[in-house]
Amino acid sequence: MDQDTIVKDQDLRATMVLVLHNHQPAGNFSHVFRDAFDRCYRPTLDLLWRHEKLHASLHYTGPLLEWIEAHEPGFLDLLRKMIGRGQV
Repeated sequence: MDQDTIVKDQDLRATMVLVLHNHQPAGNFSHVFRDAFDRCYRPTLDLLWRHEKLHASLHYTGPLLEWIEAHEPGFLDLLRKMIGRGQV
């Protein structure tokens, strides 16, 4: 068997793993949390929601989760829905 035949018979698909680490340090200013949420965390989750076949592993540190819980609880509702459908 020649090299061309071997390559044609192989499955050359690749798997990409999307892992996002989202962090804000304890004691950070609320406006910094807000800016990062509006520019990054929310748009990222909205994008993933619109593309159900795109799976991701999402990590949020404690201070960020506490801020989200206090200021944007709907974000956690959406995250729960995505967990429920096996997307994250």
